[in-house]
Amino acid sequence: MISEEIHEFVTLVDRRWRQAEYDERRFAALAGECLAELDATGWSTPALLAHQLDPDREPYFRQTPELIPLYRGPRFDLCAHLWGDTIAIAHQHAWAGAFRILSGRSLNCYYDFNEHGRSNADLGWGRLTRERVAMHRAGDVVEVTPGPGFIHGLAYVDPRGLALSLRRKRREGAGLSYFRPSLVVDELACGEATQARLRALELAHEIDEGLYAQLLSRLLETGDRLTLFFVLRRATTQGWPLPPDLEARGCERFG
Repeated sequence: MISEEIHEFVTLVDRRWRQAEYDERRFAALAGECLAELDATGWSTPALLAHQLDPDREPYFRQTPELIPLYRGPRFDLCAHLWGDTIAIAHQHAWAGAFRILSGRSLNCYYDFNEHGRSNADLGWGRLTRERVAMHRAGDVVEVTPGPGFIHGLAYVDPRGLALSLRRKRREGAGLSYFRPSLVVDELACGEATQARLRALELAHEIDEGLYAQLLSRLLETGDRLTLFFVLRRATTQGWPLPPDLEARGCERFG
């Protein structure tokens, strides 16, 4: 059964790492080696989804829809990633480890970011440059290091892809997202206050576009850079109208 295979695999990973005296600097390479050696014949999408629905299992942690948590331990986690037509924008991870493609083809873009400045720990700007593009296929293993040394975006080019990731528990910094050509943002920094403002704008747009325009104008005059990023991102993704002088007003406030 897949549950037994998961147990055997994480036991192997823990034993290998224990032999390395739990040296955290070696985990990415160790994770890559273990994933490469794994006989993943039975690790299919149906088997992993059935494992997720097992009534004897406790849910491990909050996850995105594509993420299937398989194991959470004191030192590392094991996850499956079920990809459809989702595109992951350029991002860096806060964890060290590795991922392995089980099925499908994954188109990955790898980037370098030259930071020019920061508003705070959650928002910065600079220049995002694509370094290379790689097509990863079933069996390929990629080591992940935390921080800006490993920035990638990805999309699966087949109808449904499956991958595994081994993640060291201890995190370094934040998992940041990058937006071409120049922004780096911690998307988890969208706290309750910002969420409340976004909801107020959404309701105003539903009730009266004139009221929405007034509230948006007020936010453009008083909001900080990070709040305005989340507001403008929501507006553009939802198709809400933006004032024609938006860029001029932003330059006047922030330079």
